[in-house]
Amino acid sequence: MDTPSLIFLAIFVIPFVVLLIWIARKDKRTKTRQWGLLALIALIIAALYVAFFIAPQYETFFPNN
Repeated sequence: MDTPSLIFLAIFVIPFVVLLIWIARKDKRTKTRQWGLLALIALIIAALYVAFFIAPQYETFFPNN
């Protein structure tokens, strides 16, 4: 990941994830809250996997010029 990606991550993604966790924790229904947090964690893990392992493979096909 290059510098603009890290800046985007720090300014937008991290606060958005914190907001989603805060909203899910305020939910009064326990089962809904648990499923929401599990889904959020699964999506974060999938996004990190794609960003670090899948995306670098495509740089040979789409070089940054």
